[in-house]
Amino acid sequence: MTRQAIIALRCLILASIGPGFSGSACHAAPTNPLHWNKGRGYAPFSHATPNGLRIVSNTDAPIADSCRLQTSPESFVLSFRAAARSSWGVFLSPDSGDKIWLTLAFEEIPDMLSSAPALTVKASRGSDGKILAEKKIREGVDLAGGKNVWRISSERGRISLLAGHRGLVPVFSFPVSGNSLSSFGFAVAPQGCLEIDNISLIPSVGRPAPFHASSPEEIEDSINHADDPLLGHWTVFDRSLDEELLRLGGDYRVAIVDDGENYVMIYEGGAKVNASEWKKGMRKAVLTPSLFQGIYSVVWTDAEGKEISHDIKAQIDPEDTLSIQFPYHSSVVRLRKIQHR
Repeated sequence: MTRQAIIALRCLILASIGPGFSGSACHAAPTNPLHWNKGRGYAPFSHATPNGLRIVSNTDAPIADSCRLQTSPESFVLSFRAAARSSWGVFLSPDSGDKIWLTLAFEEIPDMLSSAPALTVKASRGSDGKILAEKKIREGVDLAGGKNVWRISSERGRISLLAGHRGLVPVFSFPVSGNSLSSFGFAVAPQGCLEIDNISLIPSVGRPAPFHASSPEEIEDSINHADDPLLGHWTVFDRSLDEELLRLGGDYRVAIVDDGENYVMIYEGGAKVNASEWKKGMRKAVLTPSLFQGIYSVVWTDAEGKEISHDIKAQIDPEDTLSIQFPYHSSVVRLRKIQHR
């Protein structure tokens, strides 16, 4: 991205967050996820279409669209799909501290014989334009202007960026201050077109203290001395995932035990994402009985150790299967019981 394009996008964003900007507020508590997709619509973005955001600049001025949040999550994951062949950017405005810019541009990198396409990604600080991180991506993303998935996570004073066409790969990570998010948005450079869809903003909490069963014998004792169909050893049977919103971190094997108040799902193996951090005996989920027989509210610990819980339900199905439904991720994972004594 040229210096002129970066300056143009920066000026646009500074103007867009001023008193004259007409962005709408998204009313949600910081613990509630927000999703904009074809089913739920794209209000309150001003460039909304039935299928996503389409931000077009037909002049020499850049164009932006943004969303103000009624409350500011301290930690969050922002993900979306984007397609563009021109320079574009994402901006994150905290409720205190410096604004963060992520600018992206396609370019041709020459070599001795010809040239190869690449995507240059830069993170910069709003107050002085200081570059916080920079990388040229040559593989793993669609470099022909097709849609790529982008995932921005902010936790413990650090922002991490992942991207990909078929699977997410790390781009870079950098420290920040004042990262409670009050608004975010997208911008496209002059004479450019940017298409965005499947936007999710998921507030998150830090990694919980790991739960460890005292011994394998304790697990077996809990399973063997109760006549309860939920207790036992389970493994992933099948799944129906919207992989732009949820990716399963492995073919998990777990045990479900009764702790006297709730059911605890204990990790036994199968992790592929962050496998070295998952130890046998750690808590994978907590299932709380609901008012309806055989249906449980779930607090699920994802592959990165973050707890998610919004409307996640588990239900015992026939033939010793357990369905875990993630409605805000449009996904279902089924477990099959592999041992019950």
